[in-house]
Amino acid sequence: MKKLTKILLAISLLGWVVGFTTNWYHGLGCPIGAMFLGWFLVFKILEKEMDLFDDEQNMNLAKADAFSQAGFNRIAAETVQRSAPGVLAHSVSH
Repeated sequence: MKKLTKILLAISLLGWVVGFTTNWYHGLGCPIGAMFLGWFLVFKILEKEMDLFDDEQNMNLAKADAFSQAGFNRIAAETVQRSAPGVLAHSVSH
């Protein structure tokens, strides 16, 4: 479990314990425990999806860095300069 899911589970359990053992603030402990239990379950279900998304984004960043290092930006600038030489010279001079 990740840190956030552990925190949500701890707050949920604490809320349930407080709700069942005391009548703290007109029985507010049980609804708080139920709410945080729901959030815990949602985060637990989506935990693997978040990891896959992070891996995909890191892979995309690595690809972008590889294109940048390969001179992709230089090739794109040369292409723009050949297609519209006045536009690039005008934008660079100002």
